[in-house]
Amino acid sequence: MKTMRKTMVLAFFCMISAWRLHAGEIGIVARAGEPMPDGQGVFGRGYSDFTAPVLSEDGLVLFHVDVDDTEGFSIYALMVGVPGSTVAVGRRLQSPAVLTGIGDGHFDRFYQGAIAESGVAGFVVKTESNGHTYALMNAGSETTDYVLHAVNGQSSPDEGALVIGSGLKYNMNACGDIAFYTGLTQTNGGGNDDAAIFRAESGSSVLTAIAQNGDAMPSGVGTYDILDGAPGMDDAGQVFFLVSVDGNASPFDEALLRGNGNSLALMIASGAVLPGGDVITDFSTTSEVAVNRAGQVAVPANYVGNNSADVILNVTAPETFSVVAREGQLISGTAYLFSTFSSYLDLNDNGQTLFAASMVLAAGGGASAGIFQDGQLIAQNGSLIPAGDGVFHGLEYGPFAQNNAGDIAFECNILTEGDNLHALFFYQAGSGVTEVIREGAALAGGTLESFEFLGTSSAGVLPSERNGLNDKGQVAFKYRLVSGEEGIAIWGTEASLVAGLPRPQIRQEAPDQVVATFSGLPGVPYRIETSLSLTDPDWIPVSAFSFVDEDWEKSETFSTDQTRFIRMSAVR
Repeated sequence: MKTMRKTMVLAFFCMISAWRLHAGEIGIVARAGEPMPDGQGVFGRGYSDFTAPVLSEDGLVLFHVDVDDTEGFSIYALMVGVPGSTVAVGRRLQSPAVLTGIGDGHFDRFYQGAIAESGVAGFVVKTESNGHTYALMNAGSETTDYVLHAVNGQSSPDEGALVIGSGLKYNMNACGDIAFYTGLTQTNGGGNDDAAIFRAESGSSVLTAIAQNGDAMPSGVGTYDILDGAPGMDDAGQVFFLVSVDGNASPFDEALLRGNGNSLALMIASGAVLPGGDVITDFSTTSEVAVNRAGQVAVPANYVGNNSADVILNVTAPETFSVVAREGQLISGTAYLFSTFSSYLDLNDNGQTLFAASMVLAAGGGASAGIFQDGQLIAQNGSLIPAGDGVFHGLEYGPFAQNNAGDIAFECNILTEGDNLHALFFYQAGSGVTEVIREGAALAGGTLESFEFLGTSSAGVLPSERNGLNDKGQVAFKYRLVSGEEGIAIWGTEASLVAGLPRPQIRQEAPDQVVATFSGLPGVPYRIETSLSLTDPDWIPVSAFSFVDEDWEKSETFSTDQTRFIRMSAVR
C-alpha cells in the first residue's frame, strides 16, 4: 500500500473550503470582475490581468492577478485558491516586517510563483521604490508569515553583492527549498567571478553558497563558469547545474556538477563515451537540466556537434548514466527513427523522461515530430486527435509536463480543414489521449479565445512545483474569452473526482488551543499528523480513521504551542 501525504499550511486550511471536481469537468478558480476575498477591489478586467497558474499536489492553484481596487488603482496580488474560494498570499502596498528597510518596505509586483508539496509558496517580488529592488521570498506558516531569502544588493555568503531581478532563475523542490542562479557585483575577480548559485531552505533566510564562476573543478584541474539556466534541486537539497570548463589542462569542456554547499561532485562531462563508442561533445543545447526528487538527472547532449541534441541521458550517480533515446534509434511500434531532440526535458520521480523529438521514416521519404515518454510515442504530428476532426501539429514546441503517475499534459495545435486551433491535451496510460480544451470551445459562459498552460518548453525546465499539472491528474490553466474576460481554471481527469484533500475548518477555542474539523471521502482511510516546522521530518501522528458517509465529520483539538502545521494524509 502506498501512502500519499499531501500537506497544506494552517492558514490556507482556514480559508479555503472543500470542493469537488467531477470527471472531465472544468472548474473556474477566479475570473475578471470577481471581488478580492477581503472586499478590497475586484480581479482586473484588462488584458493579461492573470498569469498562467501553478498547481500544488494538494490541488491548490497559485496565480498572479492585477486587481482594480476600490479607488480605481491597479493593485497586483499573488493568490491561491480552488473553485469558489481564493486567498491572497500577498498584494501590492502590503508591508511585511521582513521588508523593513528594503525599498520603502512595501510589496509592488509579483513574479514567478511556485508552490511546494509542503504548501510553501515561493515568489519573486518587486518592492515599492524608485530603485525597483527585487527579492526572492516565500510565504510559510501563515499567508502573512513571510521569509526573505535574498534581495538585490545584499552581500553573498562568499563575496560580492547579489543581483536579483524579475527574471531571476530559480527552482523549488517539494520541500519548499529554493535554489537560484544570480549575478554578482563588486567581486574580487570582476567579470571572472560575477555569477553564482545559492540555496535557501524553506522558511530560512540563510543562504548556502553552492558554486561561483571561477571556482575550481572537483578534480582540481581547471575552473568553471556556470551556464546561466535555473539550477535543478532534489529533495535532499543537492543542487545540479551545467558549466563550461576553463583551462587547457582540463580533459573536457563542459560538465554537469552536483553541489550541496560543502562539496562538488562531477556527474557527467563532455568526453564521456556512449555505448557503441560515440563521444559526447557538449551539453550546450540547453543551460538547464531536469532533476527529480531522488537526484536523478535527465540531460540532452551532442556527440557529433549538431545544433539539436543527438542523445538524451539519464544520470543516476556521478559518472553513471544510461541512454534514454538517441539519433537513429528505431521508435518502438512505429516505422520511424529518432532524428534530433528538443533541448528541454521533464523527469518524474519514477525516472520517466518526457521529451519532444523529430523523427524520420526508417525507409526514407518522410519526416515528422512527436512527444515521447522514454521510448514510447504519445502523440505525433499529422495523426488524428481523439475527436477525429483534425490532426496534431506543433508538438515539438511544447509546453508539456508529466506527473509521478506518468500522466502527461501537453499543448499543441489542431489542424482542421478550415482552421488552426490551439489546444490542451491530457494523456493517461490505459486511457490514451483526452482533449481538455481548445480555442473556440464553450467555457465560463463564453467562448475560449486563448489559454496558457505552464510546463517545460523552450522557456526552461520547470519542476512540478512550478507547472500546471499535479499527481492527481489535475490541470490548471489561464484562459481568455472572446469577450475579453480572463480567468483561471482547473480540469480533472476521471481518476480525480475530488480536487485536493478535504480541508479542515479550524476555529480558535482558547489562546492556546484550536479545534480542527475534518471531512473526507467515504471509505477512504486518512491519518492526521502535526508538526511545529515544515522542515521537521518527525511529524507526530494524531489519529487515523475513515469517513463512513459524506456528512460524517471528525474533530481534533490541538495545542498551539505544540502545533503550527497540520496535514491530513489519504492512504491509497
